[in-house]
Amino acid sequence: MIEFLKSMTMSVAGIIVFGSVCEMILPDGSFKKYLHLAIGLMLILAFLSPLSDREGKADVEIPKIEAESVEDVQSEDVLRLYANKLGKRVEREIKDRTGTDTEVSCVVSSEEKTFGAIEKLEIVCTSGIEDEIYAVAREVFDVPRERVVIYESGR
Repeated sequence: MIEFLKSMTMSVAGIIVFGSVCEMILPDGSFKKYLHLAIGLMLILAFLSPLSDREGKADVEIPKIEAESVEDVQSEDVLRLYANKLGKRVEREIKDRTGTDTEVSCVVSSEEKTFGAIEKLEIVCTSGIEDEIYAVAREVFDVPRERVVIYESGR
């Protein structure tokens, strides 16, 4: 990488010095616009030349992103979003049945056979509505009582 920067810097500096000398030597007139065009083209070539070797192939290494890692990140994001939406839906169902606000955290499965199924519900609520919450979890979301954890809030 240092050789790449050194090569490009030396080329650009050489072209600028050459252009400055040519500009001082040439008289004022119509030749200066052609000189500026030529120097501009040489600068462009100087910036592009370190990027390719003599055969015209690119010499710059582009970092490769592992497709599997991108898919894993996307899958985790989708599961997290789905769990959040599912938790909000559980909160609405409980509020519709009991009239009580709750906070729900939902853990969903990432296993291939049970992908998206609710593995665990963690619910923070006021005391006295546990039976209704278990009923909602079982009837609406098909989650057995063992996978529902209820915490009493201090409201």
